[in-house]
Amino acid sequence: MKLEQLLDGLSFQILQGAGSREEILKKEIPAIVFDNRKVTKDCLFVCVKGMKYDSHEHLPELAEAGAGVIVVEREMTLPDAPDVTVLLVDSTRYAMAFMAAAWYGHPAEKMKIIGITGTKGKTTTTYLVKSILENENFNTLTLDYYSDTPIDPSTRRSPLDNAKLAVAACHSFIERFDCSFENLFFYGCTGVGKTFLSNCVAKALMDSGHSVLYFTSFQLFNILEESKFHQNADAKQQENDLFTCDLLIIDDLGTELTNSFSVSQLFLCLNERLLRRKSTIISSNLDLDKLFDTYSERNFSRIISNYTLLKLTGADIRLQKRTK
Repeated sequence: MKLEQLLDGLSFQILQGAGSREEILKKEIPAIVFDNRKVTKDCLFVCVKGMKYDSHEHLPELAEAGAGVIVVEREMTLPDAPDVTVLLVDSTRYAMAFMAAAWYGHPAEKMKIIGITGTKGKTTTTYLVKSILENENFNTLTLDYYSDTPIDPSTRRSPLDNAKLAVAACHSFIERFDCSFENLFFYGCTGVGKTFLSNCVAKALMDSGHSVLYFTSFQLFNILEESKFHQNADAKQQENDLFTCDLLIIDDLGTELTNSFSVSQLFLCLNERLLRRKSTIISSNLDLDKLFDTYSERNFSRIISNYTLLKLTGADIRLQKRTK
């Protein structure tokens, strides 16, 4: 790898080196080393100051051992080895981590990061998230539990056809996520796959580097209550995240204790995300008439006008699995 590739984005100063700046940066680096016992010909050596040993004090020996580039954090040169390039950085430890990331192709950028905070339940939540991501995604999705009868009067489609339509809508939502502002509303009776599809979408978007927040409706309104009435700092941060994350998932809307506060806060959340053009997925066991009666005309209008409505029908999949 060329030296300029390792240093791309890092602040540095060339203290010495043979040739022009361009020629120095075009040097081919065969290895990055910080242990003076492992110096190889033309390697890049990073000087690190430890508790008892400081490799800055041994630059001549490093040059004699074959190091082609030496990175330091204080001004120093090698008059007796003018062909060796010496680079000055603010922190050699930081520079070493930065260059190592470049050397291995920035692997951290390909990782999915999920933050779990709090005082109780972090480990349990970690295992739950792991299970969801491994078991509820498009690779494990099956339509075997959806039958081709009966025909739902409101959609005029069978459970299987409704499921196929919902899956296709999810794939379209994911494919167009970065170029089109869309929202999804899954509704239907218990156990027909609403949460499963929400998790499938969440997994796919996290895989592509998007931020996703998932809350049950109870959790959502509890956070908003803690933020508004108890001035809870963690809740206030979570409330802010509700409006800024790439995708917000509100699961099981209608299972919380509904009152004037929850109705008004739902409007605030939905309306703010619409204004910011941040996508939201909502799932609910409520039918559309009940949704209107429970959450007011304002909320109903926001959902009907701005969400793709996807009704899932059929027998409870959880019960079907238990009987198999």
